[in-house]
Amino acid sequence: MGVYDCNLRRGSNLDLEETLKSYLSHGHISKGAKSDIDRFIGWCGRERNAESLVAEEVAKYVQFVGGSTSDARRRLEPVRGFLVFAHSAGVMSSNLSSQIR
Repeated sequence: MGVYDCNLRRGSNLDLEETLKSYLSHGHISKGAKSDIDRFIGWCGRERNAESLVAEEVAKYVQFVGGSTSDARRRLEPVRGFLVFAHSAGVMSSNLSSQIR
């Protein structure tokens, strides 16, 4: 298994909300970080299958947040961690965190 020791498997058909709950159960994150991730999954669609998310959508969200400004980078860092988790845990086959620079 990946970095995260959990029972998630590829093709588990978790939606983004369920994936977030699993992510939160694996560690402590600040309320601000949770809000940033929550905003991202709200933008994408909470009940959307996590595996259906594609790189172009993450790139559009980065632009929506403000691209490469320091505030945008701060707000996107928790989203990057969430996407790394989703890939490492097997929820997403692609590592979409590479879209956040």
